[in-house]
Amino acid sequence: MIKINGNLRKGIAFLILFFGALTIFIYTKVDLVNKFLIYIFSLISILFLISELIIKKININSEESEDIIRNGKYKPIEIGGNNNLETYMIKIIKRYQLIKEIGYYKKEVRTKSPLDNTKTLMENFRNSKIQNVNSTKINNHLTGLSWKKVLLLTELIGIILGDGHISFDEKKRNYLCEISFNSTEPDYVYYVKDLIKSFFDIEPTIRERDEDNTTLIRIYKKEIIRFLINLGIKPGNKVLNQVDIPYWIKRDLNWIKNNRNEWETIYKHLTVACIRGLVDTDGSIYLNWNKKKNYLAIGIKFTNASKPLVLDFKNLCKCLDISFSKISTYIGKTKNGSDYTGYSTNTEAKNNVYNFIFKSIKPFKWTIKKSLIQERLAEIGMDIKDVLRYERPRRDYKKGRAIYLKTLFESLGTLNGVREYLIKKGESPMKKETISKYIQKLIQDRGKNYENWISLNSAIKIDDRVVGGIRIPLNVKKIVCYFIFNVLLENCIDISMNKIIDHLRYFVKVSNLDRISYLLEYTHTKNLILNFFKTSTYFIIYIIDHKIDRHSPTKIRRNIKKLYNVDIPYHDSQIKEIIKNLFD
Repeated sequence: MIKINGNLRKGIAFLILFFGALTIFIYTKVDLVNKFLIYIFSLISILFLISELIIKKININSEESEDIIRNGKYKPIEIGGNNNLETYMIKIIKRYQLIKEIGYYKKEVRTKSPLDNTKTLMENFRNSKIQNVNSTKINNHLTGLSWKKVLLLTELIGIILGDGHISFDEKKRNYLCEISFNSTEPDYVYYVKDLIKSFFDIEPTIRERDEDNTTLIRIYKKEIIRFLINLGIKPGNKVLNQVDIPYWIKRDLNWIKNNRNEWETIYKHLTVACIRGLVDTDGSIYLNWNKKKNYLAIGIKFTNASKPLVLDFKNLCKCLDISFSKISTYIGKTKNGSDYTGYSTNTEAKNNVYNFIFKSIKPFKWTIKKSLIQERLAEIGMDIKDVLRYERPRRDYKKGRAIYLKTLFESLGTLNGVREYLIKKGESPMKKETISKYIQKLIQDRGKNYENWISLNSAIKIDDRVVGGIRIPLNVKKIVCYFIFNVLLENCIDISMNKIIDHLRYFVKVSNLDRISYLLEYTHTKNLILNFFKTSTYFIIYIIDHKIDRHSPTKIRRNIKKLYNVDIPYHDSQIKEIIKNLFD
């Protein structure tokens, strides 16, 4: 097929028009046959001009368009340099593709159930024992609804809890249910509009707010607002009210264990519908691509200014075997510039994301975000399925790496401290279990018991809030005190403090007390350990001198303070335990 440049085509068209006009001008001066030929030529000129106007609107190769729609390839199309037309056609194709996905989405998320789920739901409400809840109102409002409509309603409640609010003031005759959306997602706006129309049989108002790129859906009917309030949605400011999901939708894990059948046939579907509404409004699906840490993952995040709502979201996902992170707090800005406290929870675990997107929830937001994420992945030659199957580089055991991790542990005192230190340094995250396995193999290769080693060296922390400035567990104190006790007895207590300290330093090096040995090597922690040795020695000397006297821990502490002017870093229970260990 020969392609003609758009400007050349226009030039040819105007030339033909010119000659057509010229022939009309001389129309009356020729014979009948020539008149007929001239008439045909003019008609062809007019038809060519009309075709030029049509081509300007729909000039796209049919074979190319079928390939693009079939394969979803939104590549630039050659249309004779008409960029506006090219953009317009690409939008149409994308729209066509999205409409197909929306149709598939609507078909998939609607639960077909031949069971009498609504009737069973009503029975549960009648037998409800929850305090301060008018289950009769809920029962009356839901009675007679089909199961499909109950699910539509539950999804709508999730949407309103996410990005909507309700006003109800009979004195001022203010009845409003308003849901706000991002104007860049018009397809979801019309999806919610259709959802409202299919349930309430009304046409909601849609208003564009250009100043903040927001689209609003509004319902003004008093009966509908009262209906939603009776179903558990609190009117007024959601942040001040700290709203949560209505009780008739949510269930906890204990209830599920005891009522598995009802969960599978009723409440699981209610939970899915509500979570879908929440994540489609206040949720986000994103690609976390960190080149430095060699980390690539698709994540799901839910944020809201109501902590009970975020907690309900997290718990309901847990009921569906989808785990989200601990709830974190952040400070955000409202549209008028004032601060507010927000709460969020997220997951990037592959199995959680896969189950959330493709199996359990199937959010509408995924149909919007999928193409954007796919475009970014295409830059590095990957697909969405590749990310969900993505495995981090395997860390094979290396002795040098194990020694490094052990040294870090001796310095920081906890496995979690080692993990956080590595992350701050820019290394890819290691699980505490992985760090523990490295150190365990190294300790075992040296012929030591790992469980004993980890129990002696963990929980030794620098802490200014305690006596002596360092926290040492009781099992370590027992070992140190027992060693001092034996040294004193062997020398009949006739030994200087310096020699006892020297003995202790050597003992620490050859024993399992690697963390204390490490802390003795550095100036800023050395004095803390030496002070612990000295106070422990004074404590044992006093105990030996007064072994006949069974003093109370308080009296022992007070007398040591009076004799040696030191505070011993031992609790009452620890003093009793050590005395019992030495003499009983």
